[in-house]
Formats: sequence, structure tokens, C-alpha cells
Amino acid sequence: MKHLSVIISVLFSILCIGCSKEDFDTGKTNDIQNEHSLRLLVYTPTSETVYSTELPGNIEAYLFKEGVLSDVYKNLTVDKNGYTTISSLAEGEQIYFFVNTGNLLNGITQEIGQLKEAELLATTISSSSPQANGEKPVMTGKADLTGSQESTTQVLLTRAIARIDLNIVDDADIQINRISMDNIHCEAFLLPQNPVSSPSGAALAKIDTTFNTPLEPGEYAGLVYLYEQVGDGIPVELHGTLEGDPVTLSLALPNTIHRNHIYKIKLFSGDSANLQASISVENESWEVEETITAKPSTNILVNSELSTLSDGAYVSATKDTVYLPSKESTSILVLDKIPEDAEFTIDGTTASITPYTETRADLQGKKFLVRTSWKKPGTEAEYVYLNMHSKKHPGHYSGRLVIVQSNATTFKGELYNHLTNTPPYNIHFNKYVDSALGQIEVPKNCEVIVSGGSWLRAIPQGDGVYEIQAGYKPNDPEANGSTQEGLLTVSGPNGIHETYTVTRLNHGLPVVLMGDTYWCRFNLQGNSKSFDDQITVSESETIGDLSAYFASCSDEEFVRLTGSQYKGRYTQGMNLKYDASVPRFYFDSYGALQNPAIIGNGPVNSHCPDGYQLPASKDFEHLLKSGAVNYTLNGAPVNYTTGSGRPAVISAHSRGNVAWEGGLLATATYIQIAFDENNLVLGALGHQFDSSKSIVSKVLWATISGGHQSWTHTETTAKAEDHNANKSRTVRCIKTPPAFIIEE
Repeated sequence: MKHLSVIISVLFSILCIGCSKEDFDTGKTNDIQNEHSLRLLVYTPTSETVYSTELPGNIEAYLFKEGVLSDVYKNLTVDKNGYTTISSLAEGEQIYFFVNTGNLLNGITQEIGQLKEAELLATTISSSSPQANGEKPVMTGKADLTGSQESTTQVLLTRAIARIDLNIVDDADIQINRISMDNIHCEAFLLPQNPVSSPSGAALAKIDTTFNTPLEPGEYAGLVYLYEQVGDGIPVELHGTLEGDPVTLSLALPNTIHRNHIYKIKLFSGDSANLQASISVENESWEVEETITAKPSTNILVNSELSTLSDGAYVSATKDTVYLPSKESTSILVLDKIPEDAEFTIDGTTASITPYTETRADLQGKKFLVRTSWKKPGTEAEYVYLNMHSKKHPGHYSGRLVIVQSNATTFKGELYNHLTNTPPYNIHFNKYVDSALGQIEVPKNCEVIVSGGSWLRAIPQGDGVYEIQAGYKPNDPEANGSTQEGLLTVSGPNGIHETYTVTRLNHGLPVVLMGDTYWCRFNLQGNSKSFDDQITVSESETIGDLSAYFASCSDEEFVRLTGSQYKGRYTQGMNLKYDASVPRFYFDSYGALQNPAIIGNGPVNSHCPDGYQLPASKDFEHLLKSGAVNYTLNGAPVNYTTGSGRPAVISAHSRGNVAWEGGLLATATYIQIAFDENNLVLGALGHQFDSSKSIVSKVLWATISGGHQSWTHTETTAKAEDHNANKSRTVRCIKTPPAFIIEE
């Protein structure tokens, strides 16, 4: 098995290498009085000084005298040797050149005598992506003209950004599919600062890039661009595979990032004896700087055979990274080939690391107890670093063990919205739900298994995504508000095993299947959104044939079962009352409910308990038909064809002189519709249209129609009509189509 090693080398494209007078004066003469030539030079890693004949973008210059702007030169051009000539050069001391600044200088005044040199030096640039694909780098340069008697001056231009390159050697079986960096400064000074500094309060960002195509062996220039910055270092993580096995490398760029420098990350594989990591400076015609002490290393290796790993924990192929499960775990790690004088420090808090031998008070030895808590689903990778160093060289890190914990399982939709915030991480809906609850996405080679109840199922969508669905059981006698529970188990390689409990409250209304739609058997009453106020499945079974029950039950029972009336989108029902002083029948609180919203263009679930909805005009057409259905009250049944093409039978019935609160309601009607061996009874007490008037016998059914239309029935006709929002409605809901029917 090959192992992965890493070398980070920093290529400094320093542009402050001096040139002799002969270098820049060759071939250039200047006999014009008060005309000054400036030669713009760019130093690159591939050649000597370059006379940039194709300097990209616009070139402009700012001239200062005694710290105040004395002239501005726009749209400068250069010849083939890099010279730009400024005629009538104003008297000055410092001249600043800018290339490709675009609108970066728009925020400062360019008025002669107003702009202070200190203001220019304090100008900042900001972006979360300093140089996007195809953009040309901002370049700056400065020349000191104080006391100069020369007619030609050299100006060295530097890029305002640093570049990150990646080199994967040709013989390495390595692929990198993701790179992330933290502590990235989104703001920098436009001009170099001495010493290097960052603007106060510069915003920090994280770069996390997943490559569409994994990076294979080769050179990758400009993988990331950074601003010059001073901070706490830049953690770098490279995620990929080594010989097909997952691998994560954790590195660190220096605390100070210099502009116009190239930081090259080099990846190579070798045998375990040669595992090493360091940061050094390549000196290939570049100015030499001191070697940078580096923390990343692969010298700490885990002995997988002697270690005791918790379920779901595993060690990478390179033995330098330990992946811990998302749930609470305890592992004992045994480290190989640790020097006797080795000491350890810890960076990070995602796991608790303590010496396994309890008598040792400090972090010494080669056995460590690692404990983790349960990470919430969707938690990105978090790291703890066990750093090794010698007592003789406490500032030098000779090794690092990376410990990674994450929870790559993610929930979306209502599953995520009802996920608990503290462990154990479960999903409690605390209400009735069915159909699609959301999605669960699991890592590659993992699967989701459902157990604990037939009401829950997982449908694979591909690429590790499963849609979680809850089913519906019509007329379930146990649908009384009890809690239903199911388990989602994520299982996969390396012992991955996560279990999440999903619960809902099992509620249901009595229904009858009419064609393809489950119609509720009873009108809603009380709080129309509450299951607690409705007729239960158990009571419906006791009642049996509703038409026959209506014909024989007491007046009190008939009034109770016909439910409440509703005005507009108010969901609190109105109940039948009698005023003997008029006398008249009315619905209580009718007059108090002012300015009702039109129910016909409201949400389909505006009046119904969870899982149910108001019928649309099309639902009534499938039950009746698009035109009027005529019949005779208490007469013979009438045959007709429904709007869905089914042969059906309708009959109309009445109860006369319904006694209520000392009054007698002359007539209340109900109709019975039968087809496909099922029947549905629709009945109510009429409706109210004026707070001072008595109710009338026509029944208006709440309908989603996009306007004022409601389906109605009278003693002789059932049809759709327009009625204003002030008129009360009877609400009979239907079941919202479920994802699946529970058959058991």
C-alpha cells in the first residue's frame, strides 16, 4: 500500500530585484525638455526582467508632492521595451502606477491638491474571490522622483494578490476532489504595506471548492487566489482518494501571506519510512527567505490492529487520519514509533483526547483515549489535531495526527424543520402528517432502512438521496391522537450505523371513497382545524348508515351531526341558536365576524385539520356533474352520470319541525349520492346571509373555486352558484391525496 506525503513550497515572485542603469537605459534617449520616461517592468518566474509590451488593461499614474496629489495621468501606453513617456511631468516626489484597477479608485477624490498620499496608501480592495477566472490581476508600482536628475526612471510592478498552485506528481495514485481554506481575508490594502498588514476588522471567509472533475497528477496553477494578509494562519484541507481509499490532508499556510507570491502545494506518495511534511522555500532565481516552520506532518501513525475503535470509526489508508462516527463514541488509539521524548499538544475541540494511562498528568506516551459527542445531521467535517514535538525543540512540530468527525447525513424539507437541536437527534412532528416529509441524503455506499411501522417508507431517488413518505390509513380506529413511531437507519461501510426516530400524531376523520377521492362522512364543527372537535372514526362506526341514522335519531343528535357554519375564512364554527322574541333561527357570532375573506380563493387547507382540504369545484363535479342535478324531495332516487363519467344515483330527504331551544325548524334537507357501491350523505341546516334575518334552507358548501362560487343543494336541485362572502357555509372536507395507502 502506498502512503501519501505532502510538501508545501512557497515560490516568491518578488518584483523588487534591482536592475543596473545600463539594463534600463539601453536604446532609449530623451532630448525633450521636461519630458520624462518611465520603464514599467514585471518580473516573472519563467524569465528575466520582462519588458511588458502587452500590459493588460488601463494604466494610470498619481503624482504626489509633499504628500498631496499634484497630477493624475490616465490611459498611459507602453512601447515594446516597456517605456511610457509623460510630457510636462509636473514637479513631484512620489509617483504611483496602477494597472487593471477598474473602478477600485472611484471611491477616492482625484482632485488636484485634495487627495492626501496617506489616503491613497490607506485605500483597500475587497472581494470574496480576489481573481475570478479570466480576470486580470490588479498591479501596482511606485517610483521616487525626489531629487532625480535622470530623464528615465524604473518602475517595478507587483500583483496585488498571491497565488496557490497544486502539483500532484505523475507517479502518485492520488485524486483531489475538494479543497477548503479558512481564515481568508476578504479585504486588503491596494498598495503594499511595510511591514505587511491587514485592514482593521477585515472580514474573514471560508473557501470550500468541490471540483467537477477530480484533480489527477499534474500541475494546477491558480487553484486559489488570496489577498495579502496577516493573521492566525490559513488551515488548508485537501479531500480526495489515495489508491481509491478516502484521504484527507490537513495543512497550513503561513501566518503572513505576501502579495505577488506563489504558494505551491506538492503531493507525492511513498513508503511509510519516508512519510514527511514540511514547508520550505524553493530558490530558483527568487529572493531567498527563511524556512517556515510547519505543523502538518504524517509522522504520527495509528496502529489499527492494537487500537480499539468504536463502531463506525476507521483509520485512513495512510494511517495518519482517524474518522470517528457521528454518534457518541469512545476509542483507544495506539500510536506507532513514537520517540521517547515526544510531547503532544492538541488543536481543536470536536473530540476529547486524554492519555490512556491515568497516572500521567500530561499528554505523553503512545495511547490516547478519544471521546466524541453526537454530531447533528448536516454537520460538516470538524477536526482535532494531535501535534507531536520534541522537548529539545518545543517550537518545532515533527508530526500530526488528524481526527475527523462529521455527520454527512442531511435532512431536508419538513424532516429538517422538525429535527431536534440536541441529541438524540430525532424528528418529532407533534401533529398529523402524511405524504412526502422531505429528503434524507446519505454518504456514498450507504443506504436508508425503515423499520418500526408500516406508516413510514423511504423511496430511493439516486445519488444517496431518499424521499421519506408517510402513509394514510382510511378509517383507522386507532387514529385517536396516539403517537406513531418509525425508525430511519443509515447503514454503510466502516461500521456506519445511525438511527433516527420519526414520530407523528395519528389522527384521522371518518371517510368514504367516492371514485378516486376520500370524502369525509361528517361536516366539520367547532374549531375546524382541530381533530379534537370532530366526529371520530369510532363514533362513525357506531352510527353506521348515516342516511338511516338521520331518519331515526333525535333532533338534538341531528343538529349535532350536521356540524357548524363558517363565515368566510374564520375557522371557529357558528352554532344554531333560536331567538323566541322575533322569532327566528340564527347562527351565533354571525354578526360579530366582520369583513370575511372569500373562502373560494383561499388556501385549500384553510379550514381543515392537517392532512385534509376543502373540495374544489372539480371535486364536486366528479361527485355530481358540471350542470344541475334535479331530484324530488323524499321522492324516488334519480339516476345521472357524474362529471367523471360514473353512473350514479341521488336521492333527497328531509326532517320536518326540528325542535331546538324551544323553536321548530320547519325543514332540514340532506341528499344521498351513491356509486361504485359506496354512498355519501350531504346534509346541513341551511345558511345565514344577514345578522338580523333568520336562516334559509339552501345549503352552501365551502368550495375552492377561485372566487365566490359555491356548490349548493336545495329541496330539488344540486348545482354551483355564486354567493358573496357574507353568507355562511357548511364545510365538508376531503382527504388530501396521500403518497400511499397503508393496507394493513
